[in-house]
Amino acid sequence: MSSAAKKLELKNTHLALIADDQVDIVNIMKFFIESEYNFDIIVAQNGMEAIDLLNKFPNVDIIFCDHTMSPGNAQTVYDFLKDQNREIPFIFTSGKQVQNFKGFENAALVKGINKKEMLLELPQVIQSFFEVDVKIPPKEFTGISIETLLSFTQLHEDVYIQLSSGRYLKYFSKKDQVLSDDVKKLKEKKVTKLFLKKESLTWIKRELQESFPAIVAGKAKLEDLKFVKAVQEDRLKVSSPFEYEKEFLDQIQEERDHALRKIAMNPRLRALLKRLKVNKDDYYNGHIELLCSVACAIAKNLEWATQETMAKMIYAAYLHDILFVDHPHLARIPDLAEFNKMKHELTDYEQKIFLENPNYITQVAREDNKAPPDMEYILLQHRELPDGSGFPRGLKHNQMNALACLFMVAHDLVDELYINPNLDLFSYAKKARKKFFGKHFEKIFKGVINSGGGSAT
Repeated sequence: MSSAAKKLELKNTHLALIADDQVDIVNIMKFFIESEYNFDIIVAQNGMEAIDLLNKFPNVDIIFCDHTMSPGNAQTVYDFLKDQNREIPFIFTSGKQVQNFKGFENAALVKGINKKEMLLELPQVIQSFFEVDVKIPPKEFTGISIETLLSFTQLHEDVYIQLSSGRYLKYFSKKDQVLSDDVKKLKEKKVTKLFLKKESLTWIKRELQESFPAIVAGKAKLEDLKFVKAVQEDRLKVSSPFEYEKEFLDQIQEERDHALRKIAMNPRLRALLKRLKVNKDDYYNGHIELLCSVACAIAKNLEWATQETMAKMIYAAYLHDILFVDHPHLARIPDLAEFNKMKHELTDYEQKIFLENPNYITQVAREDNKAPPDMEYILLQHRELPDGSGFPRGLKHNQMNALACLFMVAHDLVDELYINPNLDLFSYAKKARKKFFGKHFEKIFKGVINSGGGSAT
């Protein structure tokens, strides 16, 4: 086998082989892989069947192989690959320690995963072999093979088919019982995939991750799992703590409408805005609306509320987390320190888009001829912190743009309002000054507590 693993681009469909004798584990792995990557999947129940499939399909791009199958285990399959001099990424699973596993030492194309932790580690392992383009946001619908999806017998979620026009049509309602005749009709129509909304996949996969160790241990079965989305509480009522006359509020709304029309002229952003409208996460949508109001209100207190400045704040509010449309929980992560605490709960893709988001949206703004001037400063710096602990550049307070500082404080204030809707602005400013310091921030805090004024530099 080669001493170095060359990454393949995950743009076209690849062929994956899963070899495992536990049917539930195979179906869960297929669900996770198909929902995230462009893989067609073939399955073997033991090592000898896997070798037969490798002889039949010389184009297999990656192998997932259990180490406790019989006849033939992961070692058997790996030895076959070495004998054939075939260089294929090889992931073996075991209930035991997988580091320096006998027979796989110093193999660049081999990765071992502890079986109970497989769903958490799977994205990172796959992306160690395949280059994922994180600049392409996930689609609103994700295709899953019929056999995989229908193995989830108690999946209470709407299921769609894709029409030849490209539109999606609901085929099963979350309350429907899927019968064998339904499956037969689909196969007669040569339908190979059914589709779930991306927002549904997020909570389904989190429930699977929680149940997976019990399934591996034989203490639970896939057919017994009831996938029912938790009932969400009523939308948290959060409003701006700033009070202004209706004329100014109407001006903010007018600027929002104007900014959205401009953003919609960009085909890439128009598609994301469309998905924002169908996104059901109240926090994500409410966060944007409140951020527009709070940022413009602080600007007015500072006598910076020109039409141009308001346009910049509103444009930044809509774009700053645009990659998170399908991952709204990422918008709740306040800073790099909190991200590092919880990144083990995120997929590899989610970690990448969180860290690359400032650079990505800045590049989008640079390429958007309808964007307000100087947007790159606000968008690139909105995750920085004055002590240098932010990202992507680790800037200090004296390196930051004044309007970027305004946007940072407005963003932080909105996050605090979601924790405490009755937040007192003086109390907030006292607390926030410990995190945001320097001449720009000190001026902006005067705008938070509605005193002072000045000009943006």
